[in-house]
Amino acid sequence: MGKSFHVFVSGFRIEEAKQMLLEEKDRSVLSIGLAVGFNSYSAFLRSFIKSEGITPKKFRKKTARTS
Repeated sequence: MGKSFHVFVSGFRIEEAKQMLLEEKDRSVLSIGLAVGFNSYSAFLRSFIKSEGITPKKFRKKTARTS
C-alpha cells in the first residue's frame, strides 16, 4: 500500500525545509519550520529527524561543509 496523506505531506514539507535551510542561511530553523507548514518547533524537529536522521541545524551545518 502507498503512503498515507499525512506522510506524503510531511515529506513534501521536509524537502521544502531542506531547500530553505540551504538557501536562507540567516533564517531561523523555527521560522523555516513554520513557513513550510508545521505548527510548532517540536513537530518540525520530530518529523525532520524521522526523515533525515539528524536535526535541521546539523543538516544545515553538514551540508554547508560539503558544498
